[in-house]
Amino acid sequence: MRINKKFSKGISYSLILSSIFTFFFVFLEFNNYAIRRDEWFHLKLINSSINYESILEILKARIPFTLFAKFLNYISFNIFDSLTVLRISSAFFGILIFTLFSIYKLNINKPLLAIKEMYLYFPFVALLIISLSGQRDGMLSLLTIGLYNLENNSLKALSLVLITLLRPHLSIAYLLGLILTKYNYFKNKIIFFLLPITLGSICVFFITLYFNKFLGLGFVGFSLLKFIETFFYVFGFGFLLAPDSPSLGLENTISIGKEFLFLSRIISPAVFIVPYLSIKKLITKINFRDKNLNKLSLCFSSYLIYTSFCTTFGFSSARQQLPLLLALSFIYKHNKNS
Repeated sequence: MRINKKFSKGISYSLILSSIFTFFFVFLEFNNYAIRRDEWFHLKLINSSINYESILEILKARIPFTLFAKFLNYISFNIFDSLTVLRISSAFFGILIFTLFSIYKLNINKPLLAIKEMYLYFPFVALLIISLSGQRDGMLSLLTIGLYNLENNSLKALSLVLITLLRPHLSIAYLLGLILTKYNYFKNKIIFFLLPITLGSICVFFITLYFNKFLGLGFVGFSLLKFIETFFYVFGFGFLLAPDSPSLGLENTISIGKEFLFLSRIISPAVFIVPYLSIKKLITKINFRDKNLNKLSLCFSSYLIYTSFCTTFGFSSARQQLPLLLALSFIYKHNKNS
């Protein structure tokens, strides 16, 4: 695989920015904020050994991110506490994604245009939040970007395996999207949008049926309301239909004000602009012999399927959708420039 100058430059800048970020974290106590629930979960993972006794335990261990954090702790000679290592690991991938998008996709010689395109086509607010959250999402997003953008099949296969270890249903969405794109079901404009969501909802129905029958986990399963709700989540406005207080099971709920979430869409509108522009591009210029357009079709089909997964299971959010949103941003920006 050929490594070009832009990629090398992106890695170099990311390492420099990560070092600066580490300085702020450690010496200026920038990371002195409350520990979130998911951070506690990841802290337990990096402070314990991995259980390989069952597939379920392996998937719970989130091995790629856990090993990266442990490796970072090792090469830093254990001078940081576990929480700082966890947050640095999370931030590193966010910085890497931001710099790679800036170098690959933006014209830094035209700063005003670059700022405009960053505002419209890159979900920077969501990326910032997950980068500060001390979780797997940054690594997962980078791997997802690679899965849908890389040309090397070996690297794509490796990315798919690592994604499966971090979030299995994201890999399932990729495989289903690959099937839909392979057989080119998108000649009909209505089927183009409905079929992936329908397929995702049907798959979730059978998965929840299995869980309820054999494992007794109490998933809610498919309903017409959730099918409709999926369309709102595709464009980042599903929170408008979510209840404000937690409910039983895995129902979609929000813990912060809807006003704040709506404001965040204005500050970073890529959450709804990129899906809309992807639909527009695919409907108006369908040509599956175009390799980049084919990537956009595959990624957007997976995005629709994955969104239906998340909505039906009851944990839809911009954070859940961010890996595929970022992948769409990279692909769409390339198509826009081509």
